[in-house]
Amino acid sequence: MYDLTSIMILRSFKMIKMNKKTYYSSIKKLNSGVIYHDEFRLVFEQIKEAYNMKQEIGIPTHIICTGESGTGKSTLKRQIEKEFPPYLIKDRKIIPILVVDTPAIPTIKSLSEAVLIELNDPLFKSGSAMEKTQRILLYLKQFNVNLIIFDELQHFINQGKEKGLSKASDWLKMIIDHSNASIVLMGLTRSEYLLTINEQLHRRFSSRIALPPFSINNMKSIKIFSTVLSVIEKNIDFPYSFTVKKSSNISAFYYATNGIISYIIKLYEGAIEYAFKNKLETIDRLCFEYAFTYKIWNLGVNEFNPFHPKFNNQRLDRPNMPFYKVR
Repeated sequence: MYDLTSIMILRSFKMIKMNKKTYYSSIKKLNSGVIYHDEFRLVFEQIKEAYNMKQEIGIPTHIICTGESGTGKSTLKRQIEKEFPPYLIKDRKIIPILVVDTPAIPTIKSLSEAVLIELNDPLFKSGSAMEKTQRILLYLKQFNVNLIIFDELQHFINQGKEKGLSKASDWLKMIIDHSNASIVLMGLTRSEYLLTINEQLHRRFSSRIALPPFSINNMKSIKIFSTVLSVIEKNIDFPYSFTVKKSSNISAFYYATNGIISYIIKLYEGAIEYAFKNKLETIDRLCFEYAFTYKIWNLGVNEFNPFHPKFNNQRLDRPNMPFYKVR
């Protein structure tokens, strides 16, 4: 876990020869660390508060949390689970938080079975839809579940069949009402469409939070982005000659990742890999140029590579580019 309030004490750089040990150590740190930047911390604390409102005074709070793919929703979900892990009281199991991945084709049957699986019901396929739902409500009370996270919410709208969608969303509304637990609906940005076609869900989820990509639109956003990159650099066991300490390099990192944390990790992984395979003494600009082409966009060469001298500071979000989004 990396906290932005303490990044200045992480480590000082030394000329360390990249070997297999430092290579794998750096890759592991990249993929296991969690950076509590401002937006992440805000969302994390709001979901914690939804849990605490139910736990402490019995009032459930419902939140919809959205964000583009790769912005940290899965990491957020894992950190919330770690914050409130299951435990035993005598011979009774308590599950403070239940996380359910919405099935690819959400129906009452598939949704109820997904919930029962997470509740460790060995007979999750048995019974009618009503019987499964009754078992779910019984388990939620028995295990004292205070908060339920339904992830991959976009699956509700991916099928384009509003009749089936309406039935599934009505079932979800019933679980929300009868479980008396705080509920977090989590998914891609387009997931909010579900609330526009179900007025009753819309009223229940007036609290909406987002995990947006980083940006470089103003001095505050630049500072947040550069600090996140600095945290990553300072937790890799290898020195840099091309670093965000030089402010002119920040835009290259932004255009290469579109401010999305999963692409940032891929970029650093690729740069470390190139330095290791080529026995370099530092991670330099060419390492990141290689990483962008081989880890993010295979057509990203020359003027289409943010780390190439000919790059002209353009967003790579047009058709056939890596960050193009179909509207």
